[in-house]
Amino acid sequence: MSRPRPRILSIGYDVSVLDSRNRVLEFAGFDVVGCFSCDGALDRFQLEAFAAVVIGHSVPETLRLGLVRGMKQAKPHIPVVVVQETGEYGQDLIEADAVCDSLDNPELLINTISRLIGFAPRSVRTVASRPAAAS
Repeated sequence: MSRPRPRILSIGYDVSVLDSRNRVLEFAGFDVVGCFSCDGALDRFQLEAFAAVVIGHSVPETLRLGLVRGMKQAKPHIPVVVVQETGEYGQDLIEADAVCDSLDNPELLINTISRLIGFAPRSVRTVASRPAAAS
């Protein structure tokens, strides 16, 4: 029997960064819904069920703050994690449930989300250390 995959809303404006972050989270065992629009993200958040939200550093600070506030007002029990640009400081970082730096190891983001929602992620190191299967 497979374990349930927590659903994560992942928001970003940089397509390649968003895609790679989403792939890492999916590999760790999350079901990830990517979103490129802040308005669309807030609508999806209000209408759908998510275990947590990740807002990337490519979203401008003022928009991130609006998202954090809108999401915490709509569903205060759902954790919001903001990925900051190194050296950045703003109200959005204070109001988020957790903050990770854009230069942090991806495992830190995985562990931060996991801790907030009580989920044991798939170990990235265990899977990465296995030899590739011959085809």
